[in-house]
Amino acid sequence: GGARKYAEQNGLPFLGAVPLDPEVVKGGDTGIPVSIARPESPAARAFIDIAQKTAAQVSVNATRNLKSKPIEVTHFGFDAQGNKI
Repeated sequence: GGARKYAEQNGLPFLGAVPLDPEVVKGGDTGIPVSIARPESPAARAFIDIAQKTAAQVSVNATRNLKSKPIEVTHFGFDAQGNKI
């Protein structure tokens, strides 16, 4: 498909494809994703696989960024009395 070709041409990882399934549209309309409604369906398995690959790629990219430039981490919150710390 077009996404696979684009990824290959641009040196990007292709994370997967979701097969056409009317249940995906139904899930969008009802708010219940196919990965919940029909977790064993090919479309649900494809979404889960893509999500796992995306998480892995984000982790790889974050690790690369940590090696190349520092990241400043700031922390703030509130104590038990509601004072900003």
